Amino acid sequence: MKLEIASVIAIICFSLIVSTSAQISCAMFQKYKIPYFQCRTGNECWMDYYECDYVPDCRDNSDEDQCEEKRAVDCELDFQDKMASDGKPLQSFQCDNGMCILGCQRCDGVMDCADNSDESGCNGTEVIPPCQ
Repeated sequence: MKLEIASVIAIICFSLIVSTSAQISCAMFQKYKIPYFQCRTGNECWMDYYECDYVPDCRDNSDEDQCEEKRAVDCELDFQDKMASDGKPLQSFQCDNGMCILGCQRCDGVMDCADNSDESGCNGTEVIPPCQ
């Protein structure tokens, strides 16, 4: 019983560390069997969901290299079977860089695509349903 409590406390402490600093020792990821990736250079590791998120986290930017095959390129599949609060199917928009966003985020005056392609070609007359 004492071992189980110690393990739970260790996991809680580790979670707090991870939530405040996603970059931690690779050994900690291995020890607690948490999904991670290692940057190309050095002993720099990040939680796996930071890889290919359009934000360079590794000092060498290797977390954003070779991501095209990892990113979903079919927006329809990304939002398939998902409904808006009004019960209608969610529409999607594929950014020029392959990233998928909600269709209601296009031409809303806010850069949602990392390449800002969701705001290019907008003339202010588009009728976009609000995201709900």
